[in-house]
Amino acid sequence: MVSRRPEQVGPRDDAKVYELVMPIDAYWAAEKQIKDLDYKRSSFEDQSSIMQAQREVLMSLVNFIVAEKDRLQVKAALNGPAGK
Repeated sequence: MVSRRPEQVGPRDDAKVYELVMPIDAYWAAEKQIKDLDYKRSSFEDQSSIMQAQREVLMSLVNFIVAEKDRLQVKAALNGPAGK
């Protein structure tokens, strides 16, 4: 869903891949968020707005992760070590 070529993204050895199952309207909303994030990256916006946009994308997708252990892992990463 990201409009970058594989060589622009970097090495995929440590990339985590999660299976998502979602309704089509959630897919279109996530695709729009990812395109907005990609635009922010390409227009060199400040790092805090990029990180906030990344967090919003992950928060919108986390409930659609199929495997429960993966879903819990991503939720823990989003909420921080204290489980806020």
